[in-house]
Amino acid sequence: MKPLNTVRKSPYVPLVIAIAGLTALQVSLPISLAQQEDGNTAGSRTRTATDDAKSLFTNFLHNAVLGKFARADAFAKSLLAKNPDPLDILKWADEHTNSIKTLDLLLSKIEVSESASQVMDLIREGELLMRRDPQRIKANIQKLGGEPQMEFNATNRLRDSGEYAVPWLVSTLQDDTQSRLHSRIIRMLPKMGKSAVNPLVIALKMDDNETKQFLVKALGQIGYPQAIPHLLAVLENPTSSRELRSTVENAISNIISSSPSLPSIAPGEAFLDLAKQYYADHGSVKADPRVDFANVWYWRDGRLQRTEVPREIFNEIMAMRCSEEALRLQPNQAEAVAIWLGANIRREAELSMDVESVEPDEIGLADLTKAENFPRSAYFARAAGARYCHMVLDMAVRDRESAVALGAIAALRLIAGEASLVGPGAAMEPLAQALNFPDQVVRIKAALALAHALPSTSFVGSDRVVPTLAEALSQTGGQYCLVIEPNEANRNRVMDALRADQTIAIGEGDLYAALQRARQELPTVSAIVLAADQDVSATVAAIRANHLYAMTPIVLLTNEDQLGVVEMLVKSDPAAAFVTAQASSEQIRQAWRRAARTVGQTSLMADDALVLALDATSALGKIAMSHSPVYDANVAEGGLTRALAGDDESLQIAAASVLALLSSPTAQQSIAKVALGDGNTESLRVAAFDSLAASAKVNANLLTEPQINRLVEMSINDPNLIIRSAASQSLGALNLPTNKVVPIIDKYYRG
Repeated sequence: MKPLNTVRKSPYVPLVIAIAGLTALQVSLPISLAQQEDGNTAGSRTRTATDDAKSLFTNFLHNAVLGKFARADAFAKSLLAKNPDPLDILKWADEHTNSIKTLDLLLSKIEVSESASQVMDLIREGELLMRRDPQRIKANIQKLGGEPQMEFNATNRLRDSGEYAVPWLVSTLQDDTQSRLHSRIIRMLPKMGKSAVNPLVIALKMDDNETKQFLVKALGQIGYPQAIPHLLAVLENPTSSRELRSTVENAISNIISSSPSLPSIAPGEAFLDLAKQYYADHGSVKADPRVDFANVWYWRDGRLQRTEVPREIFNEIMAMRCSEEALRLQPNQAEAVAIWLGANIRREAELSMDVESVEPDEIGLADLTKAENFPRSAYFARAAGARYCHMVLDMAVRDRESAVALGAIAALRLIAGEASLVGPGAAMEPLAQALNFPDQVVRIKAALALAHALPSTSFVGSDRVVPTLAEALSQTGGQYCLVIEPNEANRNRVMDALRADQTIAIGEGDLYAALQRARQELPTVSAIVLAADQDVSATVAAIRANHLYAMTPIVLLTNEDQLGVVEMLVKSDPAAAFVTAQASSEQIRQAWRRAARTVGQTSLMADDALVLALDATSALGKIAMSHSPVYDANVAEGGLTRALAGDDESLQIAAASVLALLSSPTAQQSIAKVALGDGNTESLRVAAFDSLAASAKVNANLLTEPQINRLVEMSINDPNLIIRSAASQSLGALNLPTNKVVPIIDKYYRG
């Protein structure tokens, strides 16, 4: 029988081999007395270190039970500094009554929660090491053939091993030399429960109908609905025997009887339903949240193999796999294509990849289920076409999922024309709906796609496009934080702590006063820091009722009295996190980043913000030049004027060129103010004079009398010939009355 290696080699294999080699060498060579003494001394030191760690663990739990959390934290930190063996920690935890319950309680105690969490992680790591140990699993399979008590104990240990035991159990069933164990394995398989379902359903891909029958019976008795698509596929497989089909029908009946709401559908539709569950992160199919990775199972080379993936992308991978199965069985299922595309975009986002890029990214190598040359999600979205991208965007808008929305919008902008973006029918609505998305970057990207398409007929939401483009012009890559804290001293402390790294913070003691100030003073709200009081739940609900703040990260400043309420609130609100009322700037920012990451909020760096602003300016220029019957570029005049008064010259020049196309006196006067300003750079002033001339050609003279006089003066006397020439060009374009030009002629009179 072949060894059941996993797809990813264990990191412990080289160490095990090295230890085994060292042991063999020690046995084969004579050992001197000195060597023995050295070994005993080393062993003594090891035992002493282990005893010290055990003492620290005991003192940690003892002080925790007594409520001395600061002392407990000190012992825990000392323990963790020794880098203890997770298997030792697990053994010591088992020796202490209610140790896990104590640790669970400590997770809610701010003074010791971080250390308790790390100790809990070590216990879980120890449990995992024990569960997946192949030698332990194989020994327990052999013990299934023993007397009843031995069989009972072995069954419980195999259940603890869960999915890791399934490959060995299946291979033993297929091994004729192990026939004495077959009846015992068949009897215990249903007792494996939910953890065995994923590898068992994949094992149904084997060609061995006899063994497959036992697996089908086990799945029917375990009773989890996620097995049904795989069972239906076996039922429709032409190679399935009559006896196997009968067993499958019975298994499906057993599962349906325990879940009467399950519909009777074709295999392709069943796989689609399962894909939807994975995509929605349904609780019954989610990976174990206590472990950092999850196993994706395959039937390869006649055996079960697993690939470890980061837990965060497990459901996305499984949604894609189920969608693939659905399409193999029923290729016309459009929704399966959309779920595959959306899950693929989200998979990249979970890995912190740029979902709008098609360039290779080594970060993607963390997903070992994909080949090294697997294309980016943007490649698939563009190839799929506008119809499917709209479906993906519809899912993203519904789920308020920024990354998936951005991926779909990026593809739509590249591949879709007017008819595909804003044509008639509900299929075209998601892009317009994205103009009201909670994430500002999604709103801007949607507006850019709609603006560059230059539709000839209006659509629901078309009035939001130009204001959103104007919103983009004010982006600098900075963060804008709103602090709501009745305690003025603490409010000022928090605002001062946050005012760094391009973060602007304003604060009020009252919710509604704070929101009003935010509307007046901030281009957007990146995060809200909120003091948790007796009405914190109602306050958060009021914030979330405004669509602009529906997914804005909220950091709650709390104390022990409100901790229970706040913990419940944070569990129900993925965009919320909490810290102590006196938390430092870094602690607040960490909570802010954690909440933002959970909801996929897009943060803008300064360079990215400038790119968006320039793109928005370009779109507004196209709108103005085309005399669009749908969009009115004049609505963005305020945003363009503010951009012109900003400090990035490239954006100032671009804004001036668009303002030149607007039929507004204030637009022309704003351009002139920059051109005439002595404090501006020569390149900016020359570009502004060019835009002023362009404005004059379209709109004639709209300048104030003082501006005209200043322009004439510069055209005559400015010492910089380049500026004087640019000014004179603008002056000529204004087509002023003759008496304004006479002084220029007179200056060069020579008699």
